Amino acid sequence: MTDEFELSRRKVLAGLGTIGVASAGVGLGTSAYFSDEETFTNNTLVAGSLDLKVDWEEHYHLTNEQVYYQIEEDTQSSWVPGVVDEIPSYADSTEWFGFPDPTTPMVYLHEDVVETYLDLTAIEAFPDVDNDGTQDTTYGGWTYDPCLHGADTPEDLDPVEVGGMGGVEKYRSLNEDTVFGSVEEPEGVKPLIYLDDVKPGDFGEVTFSFHLCDNPGYVWMFADNVEWAENGLTEPERKDPDEMDDYVELMDAIRTVWWYDTDGDNVLDEGEEVIFRGSLKDSLDALMTDNGIPLDGDRGTAYDEIAAIGDEANPQYGIRECFDPSTTVYVGFAWYLPVDHANEIQTDSVQFDVGFYTEQCRHNDGTGMEVETLGTCDITSGQGWGKEQMFQDGTVTSFARGRFGDNLDTGTWEIALAEPGFPPTIDEANYVWTSGATVPFSYSYDGTAATFTLDGTTISGPVPEPRGKVGVQLKADEASISLNNLSLKDANGMTVQSGQALGISEDDSPDGRGLLWLIYGDDCVDTAQGFTLEGDVTVVIQNDYAGGDEGVAFDVIVE
Repeated sequence: MTDEFELSRRKVLAGLGTIGVASAGVGLGTSAYFSDEETFTNNTLVAGSLDLKVDWEEHYHLTNEQVYYQIEEDTQSSWVPGVVDEIPSYADSTEWFGFPDPTTPMVYLHEDVVETYLDLTAIEAFPDVDNDGTQDTTYGGWTYDPCLHGADTPEDLDPVEVGGMGGVEKYRSLNEDTVFGSVEEPEGVKPLIYLDDVKPGDFGEVTFSFHLCDNPGYVWMFADNVEWAENGLTEPERKDPDEMDDYVELMDAIRTVWWYDTDGDNVLDEGEEVIFRGSLKDSLDALMTDNGIPLDGDRGTAYDEIAAIGDEANPQYGIRECFDPSTTVYVGFAWYLPVDHANEIQTDSVQFDVGFYTEQCRHNDGTGMEVETLGTCDITSGQGWGKEQMFQDGTVTSFARGRFGDNLDTGTWEIALAEPGFPPTIDEANYVWTSGATVPFSYSYDGTAATFTLDGTTISGPVPEPRGKVGVQLKADEASISLNNLSLKDANGMTVQSGQALGISEDDSPDGRGLLWLIYGDDCVDTAQGFTLEGDVTVVIQNDYAGGDEGVAFDVIVE
């Protein structure tokens, strides 16, 4: 039996979003979904129970909070800053922590102010019953039980319906860092990490703790749905000597470190084992290879997590141990953008999902479960009109569209199924979008008819036989729309293994409506025999959105 917990904007960590022209700021974003998965081994259901629960506390260190400590008793003048860019000459260096990574610290924290500083910079947590951004393990007569209250469903990421002391049990922080709109009138739920306007010199940290309930298990960290884009070149970016055309410099500029946070204090202390240290690009490469980074249940024995990727049970990399049930394990993740990066990263964007995966120790060797797929195929993406660039005559046999429309439950349609002629010739329906909400969609063809479903609203009808390719197109102006967790299956339900990220997104463009596409090639599936394309869609309407039927929309297009 396996159990997979994925925090995302997808899964648990960190979409690095678009950098501003003037300030070179970065936006971080993720959202989440969770799924449990049972599998058959040799036609026998693996018995037992295995449940993976997760909680966390996140910090965003936007500025150096002026926290003070006293170096001598009863002397008012002896109060000095406890958060500094460099350790002062009067200080004992052994009393200071480099943060967030002591090898290349952005700031130094004096040991007397670490706890205070972390409280000041905490922005959200789970569980956080009193909504102050820090974790609560007790509240009134309530005591946190990870195996009972820990996060493992999509609803756990929704802080809006708070009822930890009765009613619906939801424990994520409810504040401006977790909801769109206002706390009083939330318009949608933000991803686990959602930061905008991050500038060079900024940094952040989140410590996750996971808990295996019922049985011992092997655990991996992995990444999926990785997206990156140059998003055009600003005039300052184009002039920067470090700029490389069509290359996302942000992937190399962001530095990361993963570690076993033994005491769960959100600080990389001396003696704690580092799992990985390097650029965001290298971090993602490790997390996306095979089953991801294998974690070790016993730090007392040597194990090289990175070298063992894809070969987890090989003894040359050390001894990998299972994690015991009900044991709290802390994993820290820190990111930082050094101050020596600026114009070359303007407009760059990166998004990705990170999750934890477990399978029970019994009857497994820790090498991970192989997923039956169709293998790799030709998947391409780009800007502009996908059908014109990729389809043999620039036309489609049929398509489905989800658009913002008038966003009412009557009147102008929001979803439609059509042949090339327009307005819709097959079927249409109304749908009311919630800005910031992530909802599922699917398009399926059964050999005769197509069915398009958006968040439970379904339309269908007969369509011409497909000729080959299938894909998606995004359109956005003064808004953003993203598709993620895309999955293409053939008529037998076999899933295409792309070997690349499938999520795509497009924010408003200074030149007007932005266009972006992703196309599955002829070798992916025999579309004429039947197929299903599904995923999640998120629409965020900006305050200056002027409306319009085609201001924000996505199409499923079939050659």
